[in-house]
Amino acid sequence: MLSTEQKSQEDEVFDLDGRASEAVKPMRILMATEYLPPYVSGIANRCKNLVKGYRQHGHTVTVYGPPGSQCDHEVVSIVNPFYDQQRWITACFQLVNKQHSSHITN
Repeated sequence: MLSTEQKSQEDEVFDLDGRASEAVKPMRILMATEYLPPYVSGIANRCKNLVKGYRQHGHTVTVYGPPGSQCDHEVVSIVNPFYDQQRWITACFQLVNKQHSSHITN
C-alpha cells in the first residue's frame, strides 16, 4: 500500500526534464486513427490506452475511426489494398477543420 506522500508523487505531472510542473489545464484532443480495437495490433492497444489515460486525467478526447472500431464517430474509410483486415481513414483533413471551427465558435 502506498503512503500519502507516494500517492501525491504519483499524481504529479512531470515535464521532459523530470521536474514536477504546474497542473495541466484540461485539453480538448481530437484523435483520428484507423488503429483501434477490435483491430488487433500493438498500435491499436496503444491508441486505446492513450485515450483511456487522457480521459482519466480529465481531458476531453474525441476519437474518429473507421466503421466497426471502438470510436466516438465513424468516418469514411477504404480497405487497405495491401491488408484487407484494415481500413484507411480518408477524411482526416476534414475532421481537423471541423474540430478547429467548432473550437472557434465555442
